[in-house]
Amino acid sequence: MLGSSVKRPRWNRDSLPAGIITFLFTDVEGSSRLWEADAVTAAQSVEVHDALVRRIVDTSGGHIFGWAGDHFRAAFQDAQAAVEAAVSIQNELARTDWRSGPALRVRMGLHRGNATRRGNDYFGTVPNRTGRLEACASGGQILISSDVAEVIDLELLSLGHHRLRDVPQPMLIYQIGCQDFPSINLTHSSPETFRNSPTIGLVRELGQVLAAQMQRKALACCGSVINAVSCSANGFCRCCHFGSAWRFLSLDGHVGHNRGTGLGPCRGRRFDRTSRQDSCGVR
Repeated sequence: MLGSSVKRPRWNRDSLPAGIITFLFTDVEGSSRLWEADAVTAAQSVEVHDALVRRIVDTSGGHIFGWAGDHFRAAFQDAQAAVEAAVSIQNELARTDWRSGPALRVRMGLHRGNATRRGNDYFGTVPNRTGRLEACASGGQILISSDVAEVIDLELLSLGHHRLRDVPQPMLIYQIGCQDFPSINLTHSSPETFRNSPTIGLVRELGQVLAAQMQRKALACCGSVINAVSCSANGFCRCCHFGSAWRFLSLDGHVGHNRGTGLGPCRGRRFDRTSRQDSCGVR
């Protein structure tokens, strides 16, 4: 952002990570509005923010390779160190005394994989997807990909699959911690995100449920009901009620049936990655 007088961070080109890298991207939420409201106090808060981010990334073994106003891009060789740095930054920001300046809320995204290094920068799908994750977050929120989630030890909350803008395949996204945030910012995602939001594999799992019920001849019994729930990526659940009537779930989220209730959205709780059955629970 314009108005910041903070010096750009320096880095040693030879020290930049190579191979499998975990990227941490950060950005201040609503920074343009803060600058327009009062450039002087905004500059004070951004200076505090910048010093805090640089210090924690550096002490955590990370390397800042991109910086523009209140937006940072950092690379880590170790995924655990990257997420712990992100958590430390958020915790310190929450405790910061901003004095006369506005309190800053920072959104973050982390992704892991191989990237092409060119000079003091990185290119490729991994940093691109990291940027998409960061853009989907809310201030104070840390979003990570499943590639990061698989190799770290931290409390996570599964937000489901999202088809992010310019990313062909849906990404399974997790949130670090269990704080309550608004739904993922779908304005940065493909229009197909909501339509394709049911948990991947739901159709297969429902088919297995129906097959088991057919074997037990339970579908012929009146009053036999199976509830299948799929948590969508925006925090809602889609519920399907199977009774004595035949029903089927199509890929676009509709239920075909000859009688009975249909498929509709309902408010549901979100689940962490350890609750596999909760993401498509059968009771």
